[in-house]
Amino acid sequence: MNLFKYFIFSVGISSAFFTPSIKTASGQKLNIVGQGPPFIFSTGLFGTMPAAFYGEFINYLKKNITIVSLDGFNPITEETIDEVCNALNVDKIGYLGHSSFFPEVLNNNNIEKAILLDPINLPWINFQGLSNSIINVKYPILVIRAGKLYRGSKTLPDWQDPDFRCEVETLVYDDVGHPDILDNTWANIANTIGIWEMAEGEKMNYSNW
Repeated sequence: MNLFKYFIFSVGISSAFFTPSIKTASGQKLNIVGQGPPFIFSTGLFGTMPAAFYGEFINYLKKNITIVSLDGFNPITEETIDEVCNALNVDKIGYLGHSSFFPEVLNNNNIEKAILLDPINLPWINFQGLSNSIINVKYPILVIRAGKLYRGSKTLPDWQDPDFRCEVETLVYDDVGHPDILDNTWANIANTIGIWEMAEGEKMNYSNW
């Protein structure tokens, strides 16, 4: 094993060994990184996408808050919030979510506040067709939207965009795409598949490059 391979191997083993983790009552493993108030991180696809896809994003956040992520492919439900709070022995927890999630999760009384990045819900089906979910909670919610998801060529249907009827602050970042929060490797895969648009940097002048 050459020096470079040994270094990569050692870093991988050290990261796995020194990342604190605990288990919930049902046996789900929770990975914990950062410092400050705890936030459960619901990744894409209802919390089933690996948190490793968001490595750079988590590195920014862990300076000010504690990121709690689930290890495995179980979706995050309302009961998950209770289990995480009990495992951490904390009375409240923040909720940080990206993309699709179950709206009833936000009804949990143990959530102190929520930050939703491009929130996407499954639609309700009624006699008029498809309708979006109504979310009305007692705590503040910050919604951060990637402009291209709502005003690009591949926009989110209205019936997948939650209807918030509570205290909500909304921030929109123009020219940013839904997958841009992912690490570059995974964001580029999403771009190649062509599901969502991504940010595109402006072309530089040859002499200024």
